[in-house]
Amino acid sequence: MGAKHSNIKEDHTKFPFWCGYLPDADALELLKNKNEFILRCLENDSLSLTLYGGPEKATGQKSTEPTSKELVEFYWCTKQAIILKGDCDRLESPILRPHWLLSSAKVWFGDKLGEGAYGVVYKGELLDGGTVIDVAIKQLVGKDMKKEQIANLWSEARIMTALRNEHVIRFYGIVNDSKVKNILFGGGYTPKGKVLKWVPFRPFSIVLEYINGKSVDNFLKEEGSDSDDKMRTKIILGAARGMKYLHSQNPPFLHLDLATRNLLINWTARSKTINNMLVKVADFGLSKRGQKHTIDVDQPTNLRWLDPDSFRSKSVDKLTDVYAFGITLFEVFSRPYEFPYAKWSGQKVYEQVINVPKSKRKRLNTPDGMPVAIVGLMKECMKFDEDRDKRPSFEQIEKFVDNLYRKM
Repeated sequence: MGAKHSNIKEDHTKFPFWCGYLPDADALELLKNKNEFILRCLENDSLSLTLYGGPEKATGQKSTEPTSKELVEFYWCTKQAIILKGDCDRLESPILRPHWLLSSAKVWFGDKLGEGAYGVVYKGELLDGGTVIDVAIKQLVGKDMKKEQIANLWSEARIMTALRNEHVIRFYGIVNDSKVKNILFGGGYTPKGKVLKWVPFRPFSIVLEYINGKSVDNFLKEEGSDSDDKMRTKIILGAARGMKYLHSQNPPFLHLDLATRNLLINWTARSKTINNMLVKVADFGLSKRGQKHTIDVDQPTNLRWLDPDSFRSKSVDKLTDVYAFGITLFEVFSRPYEFPYAKWSGQKVYEQVINVPKSKRKRLNTPDGMPVAIVGLMKECMKFDEDRDKRPSFEQIEKFVDNLYRKM
């Protein structure tokens, strides 16, 4: 089998086991059996031939220049022993590039949709199998990407590869061909015939489902006057269903940044009616997987949605998300839309709500006009201290809100 590959002339990116830039943690996830291997790029832009030598040897790698592929061809085609960390192994089983590691050649950039501290989001197109679909492309900003930014992006991608639910934004993959900067990518025509602007291509772009609506906070700010209790209840029902799905996985996914800004509205038909509204949970940049995780309380965080008990214990769990859902209820049912603790600075929220003895802790008042049933739910979700464990699960929340919505 090796002989027919001995005269391969394409560059290394043409190998079916070329995985682009891939962190060590993700490489280890791909390599499960002895002598399985991949070719990937490291942070210094060198190539890494990464081989799994078995559980007793862990994983070894051999690096080469980015322009050279002879090393890979020689060892793969001849099956001669390769020295990795003092051991002799052979390249026997190439692991093909996973579907979610996307080639930049399959992604087209369009107009900018928005930007923030995290980066820039573009509308674009993705060649998915034989179909071209509309997508949103989330890129990091700045010419130089910090290690923390890269790690956060890959952490988000790692979380999202496992998620499949209509109330959770769909993840198509991450563009990771190389770390070369200042390449112009795009321009000309897309497969659908639309003219695209030239934009600077930077790698490590997350490709997501395109949402044709707005985030819930912007929807409420701009169109809230036309939104009755039933539509607002439909919004929180979609959020509850998405969170129920995340928490039902084994191990569960903790979102840890639940708020109306991270809930997106997609319209399933041209008519923007309540029956055509589909709410999706988005933005998994802070998410973690597992029952419980420790947190660094000295790191910047969204204090207005933060569970005070999680702050004190320096740990997060499912109930942390439930508390944030209680704050989200306040946002959804405020008329007009109001930021939680809108008249307070972040420092005052910290002093009056987060880092304060329970006897002096200020509670978020329920907004005027909130339905009585939602008032009760909000209070249940935001129980403190010794009552924290009495907060409802998202399974209970979804059932309660679903029954409420059906009666409207």
